[in-house]
Amino acid sequence: MTSSAPARVVTGRAPHHRTDHLEPLMPNTTPADQLRAAATLLRDKATAAIHEGRTTWSTGHTLGSRSPVVVDDPDQPSVLIETYAARLERVNSYLALVDPALGLALADWLGRAAVEYDATVRGAAGVWSEPGDERERDAWVERQTNQHALAVARQLLGTGAGEAAPPAPLAEVWTVWREDEPIYAHYTTEGDARQGTIDCWQDDEPVCPDYSWRKDGPRLELVVGGEHAGVYASRHRVYGTPPAPADRYRSAWSSARHRAAVLSAELTRRAPLLGEYAAENTRLLTQAVKAATTITRLRAERAELNRQLDCLRGDMRNMESCLREQDAEFERIRRAASEAAPPAPADRAAILTEAAEVAAAHQSDCQNCAVELEVADHLRRLAGEAAAGVQQPTESDTELTATLVINRSDSYCDRCGKPTLPQRTHHTDISGWAPKPGGGCGARFTATRSDYRGITPNNLRDVRPDLPVATPPAAPAVPEEPTP
Repeated sequence: MTSSAPARVVTGRAPHHRTDHLEPLMPNTTPADQLRAAATLLRDKATAAIHEGRTTWSTGHTLGSRSPVVVDDPDQPSVLIETYAARLERVNSYLALVDPALGLALADWLGRAAVEYDATVRGAAGVWSEPGDERERDAWVERQTNQHALAVARQLLGTGAGEAAPPAPLAEVWTVWREDEPIYAHYTTEGDARQGTIDCWQDDEPVCPDYSWRKDGPRLELVVGGEHAGVYASRHRVYGTPPAPADRYRSAWSSARHRAAVLSAELTRRAPLLGEYAAENTRLLTQAVKAATTITRLRAERAELNRQLDCLRGDMRNMESCLREQDAEFERIRRAASEAAPPAPADRAAILTEAAEVAAAHQSDCQNCAVELEVADHLRRLAGEAAAGVQQPTESDTELTATLVINRSDSYCDRCGKPTLPQRTHHTDISGWAPKPGGGCGARFTATRSDYRGITPNNLRDVRPDLPVATPPAAPAVPEEPTP
C-alpha cells in the first residue's frame, strides 16, 4: 500500500444512534413517498462516499504499523477507514460489506418498491371506486405493499420500527374446494363450511338426503350416501380480525374483487411492456407483408420463365420437324437420281435445275439452313456442266476413297471434311451435335491419320487395327491441343 493521503475516517465508541443527519419524516406522507425519500437519501450518501469511481471496499493493512483498515483500493486508496474497537477485524469486515455498491443497489430496490406501490394504488382505485369502499381498498393495498422495503425505508429516515402498527390477531378461515378445481368459497365458521361443501356438491350433482363428513387430517371430506364426494373443507389460521358473518355469495364477490384488483395492478405495472410488444408485433407484421410481396413477385417471374421455356421447346420441335422433312426430301431426290438411267445432257441439266429450285424453296422455309444453300449451289453447278455436255462419273465408274482422321475429341473424313464416327468403314452418316443419317460423301476409308503429333501410329492402330496408317500424312500436323 502506498503512502498517499487518503480520506480517513476514524471510528471509536458510538454513544448513541444519531438521526440528526436525517430529514424528519413529514406527516401525512404515503408509503411511496417514504420509499422514494429513503432511496434518494441512500443514493446521495452512497454517491458522496465514492472516490474516483470506486464503489467497492475491502479490508487491508497500513504499510508501517500494519493496522487493520478498510480501503477502496489496496494499492492506491482514496478512502481509508481505521477503526478502534475490541473486535475491529469483524467491524472492518462489516464496513467493507456495506460499501457504496450495496447502498446504490438498496436505493434501486426501494425505488422499485415505490413504483410497485403506485401501481397497486391505481389498480385498487379502479376496483373499489364506491365511496364506502375506502376501508376495504386501503386494507387490500396495505396487504400488497412490500412491508420489508417499507421497514428499511423508515429505518433509514429515522422513524424507527416502534411506530409500526401492532400485528393483527389470528383468525380462523375455512376454505371449501373440489378435487382438481379452483377454490369454491371461504367461510368463517365450521358450520358454514359444512354447508358450503353441500352447496358445492349440489351445483353439479343431484340432491341427496344423506350427507356426512369424514375427518381427513386437518380437513373434512363430504360423504354423500356413504360414498366419498371429493369435496373438502380445510381450516386455516390467518392474521386479521374475523369478518362479520356473510353468506358465500358475499365472500365470492369479495374474492372476485380481490383478483380484479391484483390483475389491474399487474396490468398497470406492465403497461410500458405492452407498448413494446405492440411495436414489435407491428415490425414483424411489416416484415411478413414484405415477404409475402416478394414471394408473389418470385412466383410470377417463375411462371413467366416457364412460359418462355415452353415457347423455346415448341420452336425446337418445329425446327426438328422441318429438318426431318427436308432430309426426307433430299433422300428421295438422291435415290430417284441414282435409280434413274443417265439422261441426256439437256435432260440432266433440266432435272438438276429443278432439284436446285426445290432446295432453294426449302431454304426459304427454314432459318439458318446453310446446308440447303450449299446443296442448291452444287446442283446448279452440275446443271451448268450437264448443259455444257460434261458427263459426271458414277459409282460404277469409280469408287470414292478417303482417309479417316482421328483426333483426341473428334474424327472426320478428309475428303469432304464432315464429321463421322471412327468405327465406320464408309462415310455414310454425319455425326456430331447435329447428326445427319445418310448425309456423308459415301467414300470408303482406306487409311488413318491424325492432325496432332501426340497421337502415335500405335494409338491409331488401337482404334482402327484394320486400316493402315497413312504415310506421309495427308495434311501437315498441327501442335498438340492443350490439355483441359
